[in-house]
Amino acid sequence: MTVPFLRKSAPVESAEPVEAAPAATQTVGAPKGRPTPKRRDSVRRPAGPALKAPQTRKEALAWQKQARKNSLTAVDPKMDKVQYRAAMKAGDERVLTARDRGPVKALARDYVDSRRMLANYLFALLPLVILSTAVPALGVLSASSMLLLIVITVEAIFTGRRIRKIALERLDAVPNSGASLGFYAVSRASMPRRWRLPAPRISVGEKI
Repeated sequence: MTVPFLRKSAPVESAEPVEAAPAATQTVGAPKGRPTPKRRDSVRRPAGPALKAPQTRKEALAWQKQARKNSLTAVDPKMDKVQYRAAMKAGDERVLTARDRGPVKALARDYVDSRRMLANYLFALLPLVILSTAVPALGVLSASSMLLLIVITVEAIFTGRRIRKIALERLDAVPNSGASLGFYAVSRASMPRRWRLPAPRISVGEKI
């Protein structure tokens, strides 16, 4: 005879479903036993050999020659050096650098080419400026050179303001500031007229 309270009862099943254990998140990283790479090292790099900077003068000249060739090809695959030079002198926007592009810069060049400025004589006086800084005994010459540089800086400021004022009267948008236009004008004015690129298209004294 079995005593009722000593009988083993069957295990009671829970009414609530038991959630399965979450699967282990698969981590993407280095193989087992190796350190995890840094974020900048894990970024895929372009295939092919890395470009090396020129180490010698010969390599630098070859690099410059290839860069000029690439610039010609980018503009026109059929354009040679003579045609490129002619386009540069004519002010063709296709071959101009970003520094020289745009109607505002063209107006600044015409403004410089149509008048005489103190900066026109900076190139001729450059040897004296270098000599005065190299020889301390030439104190008077050094002071004169510094005075000349100050005067040219002031000229650049007023020239830039004048060019910007004319540009605002004639053009719809003028993205350049007066200071940038002034120093652009002085850098062109300091070069001899026959060396300027693009070449001058108006004469001295002619109205722009």
